Amino acid sequence: MRKICLLAFTILMICISCQSSKGSKQEDRLEDFQIKSIVFFGENCTYGSSLSDRTKAFPHLIQERIDSLRWPYYVENAAAEGERSDQGLERIPTVIHSKMEVIVLTHGPSDPESGLSLDETRENLQGMIDIARTQYPMSSIVLADLYPLNLDDKTRQQVDTLFLELAINNQAAYIPSPWRDMSSQLYRDVDWEDFLQEDTHKFIANHIWQHLENFL
Repeated sequence: MRKICLLAFTILMICISCQSSKGSKQEDRLEDFQIKSIVFFGENCTYGSSLSDRTKAFPHLIQERIDSLRWPYYVENAAAEGERSDQGLERIPTVIHSKMEVIVLTHGPSDPESGLSLDETRENLQGMIDIARTQYPMSSIVLADLYPLNLDDKTRQQVDTLFLELAINNQAAYIPSPWRDMSSQLYRDVDWEDFLQEDTHKFIANHIWQHLENFL
């Protein structure tokens, strides 16, 4: 009788051990499929300051696209209205985190009105890249040019060069201006805030998604 009890106890312990191992594997599997974050870090356009409903801003539209595909990513709109790139440089340590798989940097368009030069913008963007890469080296860094369409030709060329050189020098991804195939002359006198309405944000979301989906 004692032998039978001992055998039953041994079988019970083996079953418990198997269940524990199975549970551990399931937890590991859940760990593998943790939702990761895509952080959009910028200012007015990214924030959606010209919209009455900020859920229509392009980062939220990209979230809708990701949800429709059932991909395990969460989009964080970490933009701040009216923020200059030097202010973004100060704020970025509070935004980045360990779940961040991609950070999309869109700062710069508010700098000229605030008196910051393109050289200062370049320096501030470089600082953001350095902080993100030092703290979370496995995260992908994307530079997105969202400068207004109505720039003069010389400034447009300088902005293109700024983003392209930063991307090359830092081995970062580069999303060129959504307006690169549009004539700035036609939009020279357009009020930029009035232009950035829902249809424009849909256009921006589609443009960025064409590049961003390659990193996910």
